[in-house]
Amino acid sequence: MKKVSLLFTLTVIMILGCSEGDVVVEESKPVGEIVIRYEDNNGNNLHDSEIHNDVQGHRIFTAKKIEGFELMEGHKSEVNIEVTKEGQQHEHIFLYKEALLTIEQATDLILKKVYHRHLHDSMDSNDSAVTIDEGTVYIGDNNGFYFSSIYEVGNKTFYRFEDLERKDTKGAISFLCAQTGELYLEHYLSFISGVDITNFEYEMYMGEKIYAISVDSTTLPSEEKVDRLYYATELGLNHDSYDLITEFMVPDVISNDPVASLLNQKISEVEEKTGGELIEQTEGYGNVVKGEKFQVFFAEPNSNSSLIALEKGAEIFGARVGKTFDEIEEILGKGADRYIDTHFGVYVMQYEVVHLTLYFYSETEDGPTATARIS
Repeated sequence: MKKVSLLFTLTVIMILGCSEGDVVVEESKPVGEIVIRYEDNNGNNLHDSEIHNDVQGHRIFTAKKIEGFELMEGHKSEVNIEVTKEGQQHEHIFLYKEALLTIEQATDLILKKVYHRHLHDSMDSNDSAVTIDEGTVYIGDNNGFYFSSIYEVGNKTFYRFEDLERKDTKGAISFLCAQTGELYLEHYLSFISGVDITNFEYEMYMGEKIYAISVDSTTLPSEEKVDRLYYATELGLNHDSYDLITEFMVPDVISNDPVASLLNQKISEVEEKTGGELIEQTEGYGNVVKGEKFQVFFAEPNSNSSLIALEKGAEIFGARVGKTFDEIEEILGKGADRYIDTHFGVYVMQYEVVHLTLYFYSETEDGPTATARIS
């Protein structure tokens, strides 16, 4: 037995290249922890995180398939993570974005959602129901549509389709969200309501927020390219021109305001709305109806109201008389003229609201306002 044991020992020593008496110990691999997360490009968790304890050496992890999402461009679906130090902690995030419908899938949805009646009529008349030629979809002999372009707006992608019969007039435009399949038909920019606007900057205009939303419309014809869309969320209005959207907003802004809406009204209407007291033949002006902290003036007994004077504490478009010019500007927006009325010796901030003019008056340049008027 001793000879066998000695022979075995010598063999092991020769194989390992060690001298007799050396102790051979195989080095153990370090152990660590690996955490795998699944998130969208906004940092939202799409799946429960996985915590892998006691990982020794390296391990391969594969991204999960998550319904409605796909991996972001440039992100590998498989990663090999190695623990190189004892107790080491690794974290890997598989980053996803909402999966996009293909243009072919979007075309099929447009066909079913928008042209279902034409499709049904065509099938009843034994016409060739649907034919596709170079991206244009023909339904029967007289109807059809075609894919026009792509809008990248915020975190959404929209496919634009146009009606074949009205191709030259840019009419009957449909937008389909490539992430959700939701359809927008009401207006050629109606799809903007489907965009997450929380990360976009906004400006105030007469107490309303107007968001400036950047647009990538590189696939559009040059005459239709837009870099920015303006969206008044509370009023549901949008346009690619800031000047025009403010003009379109004014009727709603005025009608929604309890004071400004009293302009161009008859005496009886103002009395009914305010419960105010009519004072006839005021000095320097016609009749006046007194409301709470404001007065509505009428040049003649049978004329409509043409001027409203506001006292301290009254509000118009969300701005309260008594605030400073700077504070009012934060609510009503920039663009007001500021100057000194040398005749009365007061400071004035003046807004032009399309066909109306709004004034705030203060005794000092940066002090509280004392009165206001709109006419």
